[in-house]
Amino acid sequence: MVPRALQEQEAQPEDSGWVGGTISSASQRLPNRPNLVDERSKSIISIITACYRTPLSHKEKRIELFDAAYKGFLELDALHTENAEEHELVRCMLYLAMPTREGIKKAYELLAKQLAHSDSREFKYVFIWAARLAKHYHEGDEVGKRAETEYPTDPRFPHGRLLNIFEWLKQDGECPYTLGDVVQEAEVALSLYENLPDNAREELGVMYNDLAYLRSFDPRSTVYDLKIAEENLIRLKQTIPKSEWDPFYPEYFHTEAHLHFEQFKMNLPHADSPESSRILKELVVSAREDIDNAIKLNNKPLYAQLKREIKDGARQLKQASIDAART
Repeated sequence: MVPRALQEQEAQPEDSGWVGGTISSASQRLPNRPNLVDERSKSIISIITACYRTPLSHKEKRIELFDAAYKGFLELDALHTENAEEHELVRCMLYLAMPTREGIKKAYELLAKQLAHSDSREFKYVFIWAARLAKHYHEGDEVGKRAETEYPTDPRFPHGRLLNIFEWLKQDGECPYTLGDVVQEAEVALSLYENLPDNAREELGVMYNDLAYLRSFDPRSTVYDLKIAEENLIRLKQTIPKSEWDPFYPEYFHTEAHLHFEQFKMNLPHADSPESSRILKELVVSAREDIDNAIKLNNKPLYAQLKREIKDGARQLKQASIDAART
């Protein structure tokens, strides 16, 4: 599988969750906080994390890192180890890092097999991510719910559940949850990450981003609140300054573009004065700049769709200004 994976760093299947899916953040695409003991295992996980943090435009660097992780695992595989569970966890992480459906399927099946005879917290953690990518949302949620009860202070489980439920809602009309449940899990995860003794800056950033996006995602939802969304966006910028979003955080540019465009749409019917028109123009210009930055870093269909909507919104504003001048 590895030679194919090395050749497919830019040719990922759209529905794999790597490029085409909603979630592409390095801190959310794969589980990047497994608690390991063995230093060799930690080193391989660190390389894997660096690989999927590397922008898609840096193909050679991604190949180099993936190859290094693979070779490191081969060396580990050849050694006798007293920690077989960590060994298998590293294997699963390597499978998940492959931008192929086969890799995700292998990881999911191996983790399900391990959980059948192991009560490992770390297997549960990684399983939730693998289940989401493999579209086994119900199974991922069942493990996530049990783990949240067993480990109520571990932010990784509400984090994994919020991502799993959000994708479940988008993919399956029979999902038993609502967007409000996703927001609730995000708020729990945020509060727990804030209490961690180590530096969880990366995770805090993605939680603020998630809440800004979720709170502005669906005007029909009871959790739709652009004021709260804007507050979370501000907290995101305080945690991860906007000057650092390029090249690692295209989704942050997308979230800001999305939020500003939602504010634009809400106020467009009131474009009946020069001041209102000025504010609306600032919002649509800002949204256009941010979505262009997101697309430059990761040209996802989700981003392209928002860009088309923003262009259409700009045309509507122009027409509204013309109509107002005539009257």
